[in-house]
Amino acid sequence: MNIFFKYAALLFFLIILNSGCSVIDKIHFNSKGTPPAKEAIIFSANETIKGYKIQPDFEICRDLVCLASIIDGAAPYYISNGAKEILFCDFKNDDSEKSFSVEIYKTENLQAAEKFFNNSSSLAPEIIKINGRIAKIDNGLVGTYRLETFKERYFIRIITSKKTENLKKEMIDFTNSVLSLITD
Repeated sequence: MNIFFKYAALLFFLIILNSGCSVIDKIHFNSKGTPPAKEAIIFSANETIKGYKIQPDFEICRDLVCLASIIDGAAPYYISNGAKEILFCDFKNDDSEKSFSVEIYKTENLQAAEKFFNNSSSLAPEIIKINGRIAKIDNGLVGTYRLETFKERYFIRIITSKKTENLKKEMIDFTNSVLSLITD
């Protein structure tokens, strides 16, 4: 009888593992979807910031299996160092092909968010201030800029779709607006 429960538990685990994030706490949105709990993210399902509209297929991960299905090898690092909810979304400008990929890591506390910021690597970092907050832009990436910053218990990463000075300036303004939405 004991062996039956072991095999049943193993089978259950394999089914959940095989189904990935669709079973383990992953939220998909469509154009008529509703946002998750207000504490989960800082955006609404139809958010527009500085002319960029959130795309309807954003995701939130709250566990290792879900996160590993989106990002490769770094998933255990983020989970074990305090990431509680991770939002992945894209904001697109309807009038052009410009867009931003946004990742927001809701952590246990300010120290965890700051640790993610301090430990992130950059090829050619440019340290800047956005509304008094420290941020870094990675200028060394091919074809894109990446901006990272943190506020309170949130670590934020924003990546441009193209590498132009104009889009870099828009990314900084966009990031400032994102930071203003964080109130806890």
